[in-house]
Amino acid sequence: MRFCPECGTECERDATECGGCRFPLTFTFKNGFNGVTIGRDQMAAWQRIAAWLRRSGVTLNQTQATELPKAQYWWALPGIGAFIFALSLIFGQDLVDSIWEPPKAPVPVVDLNRLGEGTETTAGGAASDVQTQALLEALSTTQEQRDLTEAWQEETMPSERDEPRIPATEILALALQATLPVRVEDARVKGTLIGRNGEFFVPTDVVDSAFRTEKRNVSSFGRLEQKMVFIQPEVRSSDGVWEPCSLVEALPEFGLTLLQSGSGLRADATRDFDTSLDLGTQLFLLDADAPEPALKEVRVTNAVSNNYEINFWTLDDGLGAEGRGTPLFSRSGAIVGVYTLIGDRHAAVSLRELRERAPGSYRLIR
Repeated sequence: MRFCPECGTECERDATECGGCRFPLTFTFKNGFNGVTIGRDQMAAWQRIAAWLRRSGVTLNQTQATELPKAQYWWALPGIGAFIFALSLIFGQDLVDSIWEPPKAPVPVVDLNRLGEGTETTAGGAASDVQTQALLEALSTTQEQRDLTEAWQEETMPSERDEPRIPATEILALALQATLPVRVEDARVKGTLIGRNGEFFVPTDVVDSAFRTEKRNVSSFGRLEQKMVFIQPEVRSSDGVWEPCSLVEALPEFGLTLLQSGSGLRADATRDFDTSLDLGTQLFLLDADAPEPALKEVRVTNAVSNNYEINFWTLDDGLGAEGRGTPLFSRSGAIVGVYTLIGDRHAAVSLRELRERAPGSYRLIR
């Protein structure tokens, strides 16, 4: 088995494309004397791969190759025309065609949006080409077919009103389980319990100073002594005990770090790695620092990207710096993202973006 580099889906070893996102898993190019060239049949696959490479931080410099066939380079030589004409008299027209490629017949351009009613005339007043008209009639759809297509789209396309919705009290109970208080010395943030084995996300900048040893003055028996102290993040469990955490993986492009507690934290909330956030999407997060923990409703307002070309969704409201790392819930009670800040703007990291841009991390926590 192998995994799709874009979405992380398991694929067969001999598969040519991902069954989930149709990302090309095989690519063919031509390696010739003048360098590497990509055929027209592989252009769509290359554009998909190139987009993935750019999102991964690879800079691609693409230059347009000449469209002049190699066989036509002969005509740059002086007197070559008379020489080729003499050869054609001796060896026939096939030799000329092999050296000077004959022009291809023009392909008629057909507007598939036309319905085919009536006959469109050219500038000279003549009727359109008979073959073009026949092709247009064959590819055009009837009004009945278009009505059936629109009815199918209305039935199958999901809408916000059709999305499953659970009561706010149930979302609050799930948020209380999945929102974890985390501290690194004096810094405090929140964590999103995301993995099945107790893994959770926290903001990267908070743990930058952790997982290292420093010499500190430590009080011992009424006096200060210098000792080597290991700085380690701690998470508060459901029984109120602060437990040390271990490092699983850092994701600086997302501004998140994946940690794990030794006690194996658990949450009942589902994780939605498929939903794409859209403008106006309603989300919920826990305001754990309020006098009485309560849900806060926010909505998606825009989309921005960072230097790694990772997409973030800005929100109309949020929790501030100490609320970073709080899980974001959909109306159905599933975790769909992690709350963060982009500058001074409230924002969300989508789990779908995480799955598509960091498939290795997705496999760790799915």
